[in-house]
Amino acid sequence: MVALTFVDYEATQIYRPTILGDFEKLRDGRSMRASSCDPDLHGNRNRWSLEPGESAVIADLEGPGVVTYIWFTLSTAERNWGRYIALRMYWDGDWDPAVEAPLGDFFANGNAMHAPVNSVPVQVSSQGRAFNCFWPMPLRESARIVVTNESEKNIRSFYFYVDWIKLNRLPGNTAYFHAQYRQEYPGETNEEYTVFEGEGQGYYVGTVFSAILRRPNWFGEGDDRFYIDGEEFPSI
Repeated sequence: MVALTFVDYEATQIYRPTILGDFEKLRDGRSMRASSCDPDLHGNRNRWSLEPGESAVIADLEGPGVVTYIWFTLSTAERNWGRYIALRMYWDGDWDPAVEAPLGDFFANGNAMHAPVNSVPVQVSSQGRAFNCFWPMPLRESARIVVTNESEKNIRSFYFYVDWIKLNRLPGNTAYFHAQYRQEYPGETNEEYTVFEGEGQGYYVGTVFSAILRRPNWFGEGDDRFYIDGEEFPSI
């Protein structure tokens, strides 16, 4: 039995957007997608391949707009491909990538592991084979997303979606999405490790932190410290 209840939202004022958002409200914008789809719409070769050292532009977008969803899956003989495939994103013609990270680490699969991840902005399913990103990534003029095969083996099949919404304009207070990768080997004992450095206005939204230990022990007795706007003593 299914029980249905009808509520006058205007009278009760209890309505709130759900986890699906408030998509019932009409907005300006057009849904778009860049993908590995076969250019022949009657064909079924919906994948790309990447030779060792080869880079591919998987999305070349003309804004303004917002990237809303990215999905990857692939097939290769390289076991540690999560650390050997580089993901770079460029906003508005900038020469320096705003996002630069190994593909696995960007999706919270550090150290070339293949494991499920269940979070709001990033999800990995199918035993570590399907990568989903829901971070909103605005672009005012353009966006270019590039993947590079930095392994010594061919990526036989590379599938992807880049979903985005093309808009007439973006609000003036819209911020860009950034992500940077850092690595230290070996990590020094009792030394501070810089997780992030940034300049300008914005929000820090999180870190994926992965470590391999030389011996079976717990390493996490250090504290996180946030130094904001040049302060000498951390405010967090």
